[in-house]
Amino acid sequence: MQKFNTHNRTSHRCLKLREEDLENFLKEHGIKAEIVRLASKVRTVKQAAKALGIGPEFIIKTVMFMDAEGEPVLAVVPGNRRADPQKLSKLVGSEVRLAKPAEVESHSGYPAGGLPPIGHKKPIRTYIDPEVLEKREVYGGGGSDQSLLRINPEDIKRVQNAEVAPITMSE
Repeated sequence: MQKFNTHNRTSHRCLKLREEDLENFLKEHGIKAEIVRLASKVRTVKQAAKALGIGPEFIIKTVMFMDAEGEPVLAVVPGNRRADPQKLSKLVGSEVRLAKPAEVESHSGYPAGGLPPIGHKKPIRTYIDPEVLEKREVYGGGGSDQSLLRINPEDIKRVQNAEVAPITMSE
């Protein structure tokens, strides 16, 4: 997986990644995906689906958790479902907790509200729910709260070397 150069040589502070960085990642890896820029901010699956004129089942959520060692773990789940921390903990082999917004940005380079499923500044262990792979095209975080990434979920699985496992809560 590609790493981004995220350190400013003069200040040694981590730089934030933007939609343009995600676009470059897509090009560098030959991924046929598109960043869809929206007229207004979207903060929920319902808002994203409405902005695109599609059903919420075509929206995915990329949720970051932290394991017991402080390492990030991503869960890619359908937008109309919730990631199950207990199922994820069993897969990871340690307790996990939801990452704080600052941790999301620190580990991925992107804000929590725009976290894409791919293109992070360093490789992140990823689990993808099989229900996501049932779709030919999905929309997820696009690098900001005003953009979405249209992508084939098989590309997420391939690029992230994601493990496929049922990781959503039972309804």
